[in-house]
Amino acid sequence: MDKAAIKRVSEFLNRKIHDMLLIAQARAKANESPVIRWVDLPLTKGLEASIHHFRKLDVALEVEPILAQLEKLPPMDLSYEDELVSRLPDLLGGLGYALARSFKVIDPSLKNPQTKGLGQGGGAVRSARLRTSSVGTKRPALMACLSFHETAWFLRFRSFGRQA
Repeated sequence: MDKAAIKRVSEFLNRKIHDMLLIAQARAKANESPVIRWVDLPLTKGLEASIHHFRKLDVALEVEPILAQLEKLPPMDLSYEDELVSRLPDLLGGLGYALARSFKVIDPSLKNPQTKGLGQGGGAVRSARLRTSSVGTKRPALMACLSFHETAWFLRFRSFGRQA
């Protein structure tokens, strides 16, 4: 990936973690908890599976850079539980794994994604056209291969940064 694509992916994943922490904070407040805990995060079965697959890759991510990036975004009202902080690298890795898998499923020939092809109408985006099933209903072709969360992450990533 080129530097611009890496930056865009990094910013996207950090915003998604921040979004998840906002939901977790609302859950923690509803439960009258003084901290945001891992169990407060809105983890789907598919995201949990992606986190598991990421752990099997045996890649070590450090928590300090993740926290530094989160500090650049609006702060939370509650602090983070230690377990949550220690598992942020797994969350980031799982989200990254799901995003990478979605690119690979949409365009199996993709080897080195560049900024130009990410969400700009490139091959990966063109191959996600609608198809008609035997009963005549339309659905995205990529839904047949990806879980719901992977499809949602891909579609959000495609549109991320276009407003700027």
